[in-house]
Amino acid sequence: MRQIPEERLLEDMIDLLDNCLPSKLLEFEEMTEDGEQLPPMNYVGTPEDMPTGTMEPYALVEVTDGSYTMKDRIIRNNVFKVKIELHLQKKKLVWRYFTALRKAFDESEHSERWRIREETHEKSGMMVIEVVER
Repeated sequence: MRQIPEERLLEDMIDLLDNCLPSKLLEFEEMTEDGEQLPPMNYVGTPEDMPTGTMEPYALVEVTDGSYTMKDRIIRNNVFKVKIELHLQKKKLVWRYFTALRKAFDESEHSERWRIREETHEKSGMMVIEVVER
């Protein structure tokens, strides 16, 4: 059975945050000398599946939009927007998490399936990325 692209993207983003991000956070901790710790996420997933009482840090992930565009009238592109909300105890560390997340994506097998076309960040911990299926 063929998997729906939105479901595959959601699974890939959850896998990225759950399995690829922790090693990049550790690398980031070692590179900076300010002693700030960047703990891995206690929960990664959709808001409706989050267990009650989950402690920070956690990440909420959802595919918010999907469209199919034609490129050069031949190639169909699947373009999706993914919203990632990082809930951290120390909001000042959000930029380190964003940087580590982007590095984890670029170095993972997920970058072979998806290409980030655009990304926006907010100090609140919200990240919206627009990805194209390769």
